[in-house]
Amino acid sequence: MEIFKFIPGFRSGTKWKMLVASIYYFYTLYTLNYGIGAFLLTISCPFFIFSLFDVTRRRGGRRAILTLVISFMLFDLGYSLSQNAPQSANNTKTSTSEPTQKD
Repeated sequence: MEIFKFIPGFRSGTKWKMLVASIYYFYTLYTLNYGIGAFLLTISCPFFIFSLFDVTRRRGGRRAILTLVISFMLFDLGYSLSQNAPQSANNTKTSTSEPTQKD
């Protein structure tokens, strides 16, 4: 299929890269259970790291810098969203009930 030529991990057709990419993409989809913030954090990390390598080695040019900036923005947005996400009921203690008096 032609679409796989554009997806990182599938472009070269190497089996072990495709396996690692598949595991990563399934894990990234799983993080949607924890909110959009966790998803954005997870999906942006590899793009940020790889484009950082390209920029520091002066291989990527403008495209690598653009990828670095966009992935950093997504990472930052994901971090912000995950910090503002409501806590689950199991992790928070509520003290709204008043203690009852014993007679």
